[in-house]
Amino acid sequence: MDLGAAFVVGDMGNPVSELANRANAERVAFPLEESSEDLILNKKGKPTSKFFHSRMIKKVTIANGLGTDLRNLNINHLTQNIGKGKSSSYFGYTGKELVFTKGYAEILPTLQTGYEIRLNSTATQIKHTKSGVEIIFTDGSSSTFDAVLVTVPLGVLKEKKITFSPSLSNERTQAIDRMGMGTVDKIFLFFDEVFWQDVPWIYTTYNSGLPTGQFNMWLNQHKATGAKVLCAFNPGEAALDLATKSDKEVIQKALRVLELAYQA
Repeated sequence: MDLGAAFVVGDMGNPVSELANRANAERVAFPLEESSEDLILNKKGKPTSKFFHSRMIKKVTIANGLGTDLRNLNINHLTQNIGKGKSSSYFGYTGKELVFTKGYAEILPTLQTGYEIRLNSTATQIKHTKSGVEIIFTDGSSSTFDAVLVTVPLGVLKEKKITFSPSLSNERTQAIDRMGMGTVDKIFLFFDEVFWQDVPWIYTTYNSGLPTGQFNMWLNQHKATGAKVLCAFNPGEAALDLATKSDKEVIQKALRVLELAYQA
């Protein structure tokens, strides 16, 4: 089971799908957005109407998709893009949304070639030289390549942990300054028995006594992969608040929401 990335967001023309096909990796169709099968439970443990909570579901879905609270987003942009179609087309690909039943690790063998993986090697500088592109590491060592593809997190670029020579263009540095990174924490709860309904997503309403966004959206891993697991998504400030809590406190909060929803 993947604790990080789990979905293929749009399988048409997606290079991940091509790798998965080569690996014969098992995938199942699974909706990223709300569907007619989804269940909404109030604090009394009773299913409630989507009609009365459609706004809540949309807010929770968008916040989890982008990792921040709605007030930090360009609502007009969201309306023009996500609001008019499936999230897969918003992210650049169309087609089905899929889950790897055995995890993304299945595609790794298709990438095996003559590359070398270096652990504990932190790059501090990347510069063009007459012989190629040189990467300089924290221990003073360096390596030179014909080309370098930089895929570090946005936060590393914002904090200027890596310097470039020549410097990045104004256009790129302005884009780095302008962009933000969202935060989404997943909490996986493993159970001995499945007590929840056979639906893709379970939503719990805001009246749990917790901050908005905490444990309102649950992925049914049993439907996706067969595991007896519920995965809670917590975005933005809800996730940052949980980061200050101990594992025991986080689990207690999660279980309390489920106890309310299922009247345990």
